[in-house]
Amino acid sequence: MWRILFFVVLIAMAATANAAVMPGRCGVYLRLEKEVNSPAKLRSAMKRIKATGIDFIIPIAKNTSGAVNWESRVAPKDQIGNPTYLNNMIKYAHAEGLKVYPWLCVCSEGGEKRLDTMLTQNPTWAWYYEGEKRGYIDPGNADARKYVCSLIAELVSKHDIDGLSLD
Repeated sequence: MWRILFFVVLIAMAATANAAVMPGRCGVYLRLEKEVNSPAKLRSAMKRIKATGIDFIIPIAKNTSGAVNWESRVAPKDQIGNPTYLNNMIKYAHAEGLKVYPWLCVCSEGGEKRLDTMLTQNPTWAWYYEGEKRGYIDPGNADARKYVCSLIAELVSKHDIDGLSLD
């Protein structure tokens, strides 16, 4: 019995020792919509995040409504949520040594209940379910895929990010 207990404790110690020396393994999805427009609040939030041992943040860059949180030339103007959000998140996260992996809801363009501007302007891009259009891009549509790829290309070329989270 003692040998088994010793073995379990040894494995647990090895696992926690590895976690301490292997950065980049702990991240958090976040929005911080109120803090993002206040440098002091955002700086404080990033300091708290870093102090907890988190190595990277995953801020929302394109949400389920299809809105993007950066100044985009690709997305329709009414689909730009907070144009300074992503830049502010990157600036303050990097200042604290946090990596940034923006989170994109890839095919979402309005969700279950509505179609956003992109799908209203391009109805053939919409995904159908039980004969009805839904607020999602059909990934089988070549033009819809080009739009999504253009958004991603714009995001990675305009921002100093460390990776992406595609949802």
